[in-house]
Amino acid sequence: MWLDVSRRCEYATFFHTPLWSELITRAFPALRNATRYETLANGVRVVFPLVEVDRRLHGRSMVAHSSGFGYYGGPIADGPLDERALGRVYRDALRGRIGDLEVFQNPLAPFPPPRPRTARVQEDFTDMVSLEGGPSRVMERFDGERRRLVKKGKASGVRSRIATTKDDYRSYFATYQDSLNRWGEGLVGEPVPWNLFEACHDLAGRHPAHLKLWLAEQDGETLSGIVCLYWNRHVSCWHAAGSARGRESFALFVLMADAMEEACDSGFSWFDLHGSGGLEGVAWYKSRFGGERKPLVRVRYQTPLVRFAGTARNRLGALRALTGGKLRTP
Repeated sequence: MWLDVSRRCEYATFFHTPLWSELITRAFPALRNATRYETLANGVRVVFPLVEVDRRLHGRSMVAHSSGFGYYGGPIADGPLDERALGRVYRDALRGRIGDLEVFQNPLAPFPPPRPRTARVQEDFTDMVSLEGGPSRVMERFDGERRRLVKKGKASGVRSRIATTKDDYRSYFATYQDSLNRWGEGLVGEPVPWNLFEACHDLAGRHPAHLKLWLAEQDGETLSGIVCLYWNRHVSCWHAAGSARGRESFALFVLMADAMEEACDSGFSWFDLHGSGGLEGVAWYKSRFGGERKPLVRVRYQTPLVRFAGTARNRLGALRALTGGKLRTP
């Protein structure tokens, strides 16, 4: 059901599919698939992709994210969802053992997550490059400096290709580690381990149309790479890294241009650069590809019991701080 609904739902992205759930739960065994399924009275099938990330209240209450690691979530359906049906889907998700639910808005969905008075809302945005008009039109949307650097990179011998072997993925991981060493906290998101890229290699072997690692090389050396996820008409530039030499050779610009060109030729509509983690330099970098900035919200819902427990825990922490940590509980 899940895979079929994600194929039929025009606003579903890769992050709404069982492939994404498989990828992250395999790479991070502490995570568990907690996806909910429902068929409405009118026959519309609804899937709410969820991943369990923690347990609270001595294991009695689940913390769930949709759909994991701050990427797009929320329900998908193979038919229309009105406001009443949408509210019911969210209420049903918070029944049972889920007491704390965080949903990251899908910018392609025709509806935003509900915002009840008790929800916590965090504003965000994503940069999405329209692929309308084909490769030449896409390149015209790049700023002049970006277009010049793409040409300069290609003239220096930088070439792109799609990775196939596990050694290709290891080469990319080494490039990523080099980026971590050079930039540290200047990178978006938490560092990810090798086993995630190992899982990517396995998934790409089974579903090559939906996951591609693009590599930029020069004289046989891997300079940069981007991992792209493909679903329906949406391409997610999900992960990117480059070496110091790659930066000097403008390899990442070449990769972006080539990946967007291929996405245009394959009939995709959007090339998503995602958010910038509050880093102004990253936001500026992404803006120069000529994308559209789309506002997003991250909404956190909690049951009354979980909210009460959180308030009590915070107050107890404050009392302990005031008493120099001498406060004891039975």
